[in-house]
Amino acid sequence: MRFTHASFLLLIGSMLSLTASAEEHPRLFLTPPKVAEIRKAIQTKDSHHGEAFGALKSWVDTKGRQPHDPASKNWNYDRAYMARGAALVHVITGEKKYADLAFDVLKDVHDKPDPDRRMPDEVKTYGLAKATVGEGFALAYDWCYNTWTQDQRDYIKQVLKRSLDVWPKYGHSQLQVERGSNWAAVCRGAELVMMLAVYEDRARADRRKYLIGQLQRHMAITYGPGGLSQEGIGYTGYGGIYLLEACYALADAGDDTLVKQLNKHAFWKLQMFAASSIVKDEHQRRYIQQGVSGPTIGDEGWASLTLRSVPKDDLPHFGWFYDRHMGRLAPGTPAQKYDPRRAAWVWALICYPPGLESKNPAESAGRTHFDKTVGGFFFRNRWKDENDILCAIYSDLANHKAWDKREATGIRLLAHGTPFFGGPGKSSSAGLHSRLLIDGKSDAGKNSGKNGQNVVAESGDHGGYVVVGGGSTYKSLGVDDLKRHLLVDFSLGEDTAVLSTLDRVKSGKSHTYTWNANLGDDKSDGGIKVTGGSEGGRPTFLLNGKNGWVKGWVLHPADATVKTGDPLQIELKGTNADIWVVMLLGNGTPPKGTISGDGLRSVLKFGNTQIRFNETQDRILLEK
Repeated sequence: MRFTHASFLLLIGSMLSLTASAEEHPRLFLTPPKVAEIRKAIQTKDSHHGEAFGALKSWVDTKGRQPHDPASKNWNYDRAYMARGAALVHVITGEKKYADLAFDVLKDVHDKPDPDRRMPDEVKTYGLAKATVGEGFALAYDWCYNTWTQDQRDYIKQVLKRSLDVWPKYGHSQLQVERGSNWAAVCRGAELVMMLAVYEDRARADRRKYLIGQLQRHMAITYGPGGLSQEGIGYTGYGGIYLLEACYALADAGDDTLVKQLNKHAFWKLQMFAASSIVKDEHQRRYIQQGVSGPTIGDEGWASLTLRSVPKDDLPHFGWFYDRHMGRLAPGTPAQKYDPRRAAWVWALICYPPGLESKNPAESAGRTHFDKTVGGFFFRNRWKDENDILCAIYSDLANHKAWDKREATGIRLLAHGTPFFGGPGKSSSAGLHSRLLIDGKSDAGKNSGKNGQNVVAESGDHGGYVVVGGGSTYKSLGVDDLKRHLLVDFSLGEDTAVLSTLDRVKSGKSHTYTWNANLGDDKSDGGIKVTGGSEGGRPTFLLNGKNGWVKGWVLHPADATVKTGDPLQIELKGTNADIWVVMLLGNGTPPKGTISGDGLRSVLKFGNTQIRFNETQDRILLEK
């Protein structure tokens, strides 16, 4: 990509000049040194920035004035994305035509509105739409200010000022930050960015203070130290694109209040342990499912924006993950990478440090990421490709009045290109849970509790051990106590893992207990072939996925019934009960096991490895 020396000098000169109104632009994200840094990185052969900019510019040049599908009802979203993308291309190239394109598509928002009238400056417009479209106006105004005519500036600024007048009049139950909803991140974050972009934070000082306080409280209430929220990773990522923008924008304006709070929540590490390189479709990659979120995140900017908040010593590790998750080493074309949805290539260009020397996280980042506050425990064997093994178990401690899903003791497994164990998402179907069902139920409706327990959380060189309790959710189902053990061990080889669960149930009444596993995150997955069998007098099951398999042995009880469908179920009846399952993940030919002993004194052997339970230590042990 070539730029003329004259155009660059003209651009930098205009960026450095003060306007008659004492507004200096760009104010947010793009200082002259930053622009020069990005331009230099773009010209580096086979670079992250070169590919990302090529994808962004190609999209802008191809879609132009009509980035949307005329048959859809959502034109103004795409116009907002185009305005932001074209504005960045203008800043980088110095070409006026891109600034004009940014203005034209924003003017179309009102002149040729979409059928759903997603307007930033109308009270009745849905809050999330107001935020999305308004953010496009804000950044285009800031980045194109020095090139636009006074009439163009005045037009866009008046839209933004009307929008800022409207926000305090808009109400929605999910904007109460105590609810822990992503709505607070989206709406309050976008409003703050809009305010800062047009220097209205001076005239609206009280509102500015209010927004900062709301966002600060939202982070403190909603997210654990590990970045987890009760709504799920997908909604954390969606709200995160507005939340992180607001934190950084405020810092660029000279106030690091929100950045200090942001640094208390390791969103970067959550992504490293919960995101796979598996591509679900053109613009979506797989994540470990949690909460009411679906099985993917739409690559809308969260990962790229996160780059700016990673601690310096950990940035090489996150860079290694990012490159393989959605960066230059990830599967797909440049147009399918670098946070492409919502045209979020802009953040891949702005936030990725040029010349970043990545470092394999497996060398020093460990194999676990625990968020004990919200109740999520994540395990990962490596950061290489779609065959990485990712596992999680939840204790579900958060209980705010936002979207939620009772998932205490729920397990997830994403490995060898296959989402083996998923969760219910927004569905209320018990069969879509991957946890213990009581009498075929996952909860007791409105009478259910929503809190589990953290009992044990141990990390080791090769994995870890977690024990979580069923808490009030299971007590509402008539069980006195439930604890689920999970052993995760990656010591047998880079494509191999041992997972073992032990459910220990105490109940004064008889129930039907069902060890339930939803095969795949949703019914569109398919492709997992299930077969049953027996070895050493114990039931077994085999799950064959895209590139590998999961073989399971039901060590106790020996007479449990295994139903090899979707969901996969292990069923028994009784009062107190122990259900012990050992699973081996791998590729190639699954080994046969030999079993000795009975009950919890059983010992499973395959190759040079044996699995047993030590009653005194109250631990499942892997020994070689």
